[in-house]
Amino acid sequence: NRFAHSCLIILCLLSTNAIAARKDFGGWIDADGDCQNTRVEILIAQGAAVIDKDFPCKATIGLWFLPYSGTYEINASEIDIDHVVPLNYAWYNGAQGWTRERRTEFANDPLNLIVASKLENRSKGDSPPEEWMPADTSYWCTYSTKWKEVTQKYNIITAAETQDFLKTVDESCARYEKVHQKG
Repeated sequence: NRFAHSCLIILCLLSTNAIAARKDFGGWIDADGDCQNTRVEILIAQGAAVIDKDFPCKATIGLWFLPYSGTYEINASEIDIDHVVPLNYAWYNGAQGWTRERRTEFANDPLNLIVASKLENRSKGDSPPEEWMPADTSYWCTYSTKWKEVTQKYNIITAAETQDFLKTVDESCARYEKVHQKG
């Protein structure tokens, strides 16, 4: 059927663009030259990573709190490092015009990185906040703040729907803070 064939072509093009966008951000870097790339640095910074003296460039076990779900993980191989503002979202909202160096900086900026389970990271995908928020609602205020800080720092275009949603989240957070300050 002609419609199905057209849809398949469009999906293939979108998929190719998504892969190209990720590639254009580069990979994890070792910014400070200590052999630990950004992934390892985030695992160390956001948890209690055990670094084996025989393999100082890796973190394989430790204890990490996963704020999206409010759970813990001890196996680093079960953890993804999530970009709060996804790479593809940034790509289609301004990053296409950045230099490769700026995109690499964005992809490795600790402000935009958080430990998450593989399931959480994959369920989020490239979704903006109005389409995906952490399962643990107690993290919504922090997530909203991080999203705004990253998009402002990198001048990423934020859709009106996203702005409206984050405003609603922020208003709820302010009401929560006000109620709990009295208490």
